[in-house]
Amino acid sequence: MQIASGQLTNLKDYDIVEKLICSEISKMEFLRAFILISLGRVNNAIDSLERAALFSTIIHNHQTCLTLNYVKALILLFHGLYDNAIMAYNFTEELADIYNDERLKLKCAIGKSIAIYIKGEDHETAMAIMEEISNMDMEKNFLDTIIVFSELGDYFLALGHSQLAANLYNEALEISIDYKLKIRSDILIEKLKRSYIATVLNGYSTEDIMVEKLDVLLNKAYSVKDVEKYNEQIKKISSFNILFYTPFPYITGKKKIVPYIKLPKELQDEYLEVVHFEKIKYAKASKYLFIVSHYELGLLGIILKTDEKILGIAENYTLKLKPTSKVRIYNPSEELRETYLIRAIIDVVTKNECEIIYSLPSFFKALNI
Repeated sequence: MQIASGQLTNLKDYDIVEKLICSEISKMEFLRAFILISLGRVNNAIDSLERAALFSTIIHNHQTCLTLNYVKALILLFHGLYDNAIMAYNFTEELADIYNDERLKLKCAIGKSIAIYIKGEDHETAMAIMEEISNMDMEKNFLDTIIVFSELGDYFLALGHSQLAANLYNEALEISIDYKLKIRSDILIEKLKRSYIATVLNGYSTEDIMVEKLDVLLNKAYSVKDVEKYNEQIKKISSFNILFYTPFPYITGKKKIVPYIKLPKELQDEYLEVVHFEKIKYAKASKYLFIVSHYELGLLGIILKTDEKILGIAENYTLKLKPTSKVRIYNPSEELRETYLIRAIIDVVTKNECEIIYSLPSFFKALNI
């Protein structure tokens, strides 16, 4: 508005406005790309990412430009465009070299190795890249390596590739165990549990079966030394299986309506992480079944009616019951129980009485736009 009215006379003011405009355009293009990916429109999403990177470059926001090029390479990899993904990784690796970003170079090396391996024509090159990573001085680089594998897992999970995310989290977990990073190990166990649950619920596609073979490739990068401690940690992932065979203690039946105030504290205070959702046929409003994970209660089914449009990847959603909500808590049908491994159905009585939170993946916070 100030430009249009001719009120900016200082060159410095123009620079500030240019940075603001370019930053906003870059941000909008990234958001547009993320939405387009959720809708499966890959080519349009890539165009948006390229425009986002261009506007970041104009204002010399090199870190964001690097990250956006890296995201582009990931998306190409996710959608089976392996040759383009390899070229994008090479380009981003060159940029990372120019700007001395060693962590991004490591990310690109791992991503490129995965792309080459899945493409299936040159396993030796993929293995050689991973072997080079394994020969790094791990004493100096163990924290960066954990972060890289964990962040890669975050990217894959956020865009719906839970099986590969699980493999990547597992690599990060192995390193964190050997270097006795307990808090980081606990975080990775939770991430690993979530990606494993999502894989089980969503089923295995042909691509997932091929991705499973990447264990051979990723194991080339690092193999856990403290196997006993690793096995002890992995046992924690099976907790939801144990809960599945334990009766849910808060069942009240389909006829009884329970007000929020009388719900167990676990359902009042916690944000429930979504691992799967599907729309249910219902004439009066949009009705959904959300499968949610709670670390103490296990897997539950939340049925709710909402005016919101639910699109994209389940892992980017969380739910929280509103204090005004009323629910029915009952046993799932045998079909639902066996399909989704859920212990109970939480049926929200009134429309829009459950808060639905859509969050951009954590890597968006790293974008300085």
